Amino acid sequence: MSRIGLFGQISEVTDHLFLSGAGVLKLEKLRQKKISCIVNATVEEPSTHIPGIDYLRISIEDSPHAKIDQYFDIVADKIKAIKDRGGRTLVHCVAGVSRSATLCMIYLVKHERMTLRQAYHFVKSARPVVKPNVGFWRQMIEYERSSSVQMIETNQDGMALPDVYCSELKRRLIQNHSLPKVDMAVI
Repeated sequence: MSRIGLFGQISEVTDHLFLSGAGVLKLEKLRQKKISCIVNATVEEPSTHIPGIDYLRISIEDSPHAKIDQYFDIVADKIKAIKDRGGRTLVHCVAGVSRSATLCMIYLVKHERMTLRQAYHFVKSARPVVKPNVGFWRQMIEYERSSSVQMIETNQDGMALPDVYCSELKRRLIQNHSLPKVDMAVI
């Protein structure tokens, strides 16, 4: 299929996640794909409420300055909740290139445990026209970095611990009622 033809298609990212532009929001196509939730990631397109289909509107412009990261967890968690109920989600923007692709990639990073690089190639293999804008890339890179393991400085001679130890350390502190010299604000 030509790149031009892809703009008019609903692309299957996974068996429960689909990506498209706004031009394909036809009831027949949605029923054919068994879509049970639509995420509209535009300011330009009107809300399309269809009986029996869950709907989430994310008003975001396709601009490098737009703060799409404020919606990352909301959308990723919505897609996961729909999947857990056996449903299928379609995420769309105007062209199915930047905003919707960004949100699909973040879902894959958060809930399917992909790296951002893997998520990009995975989504691009399903829809070769995807190309998130540079500002969205910056926000995705920061999201991936902040959601990964980080070292936390303690008050003991510059010693650092991986943050994955924090819950274990908290549990021990509660059990033993002893407080080592660790900055509890970071735990």
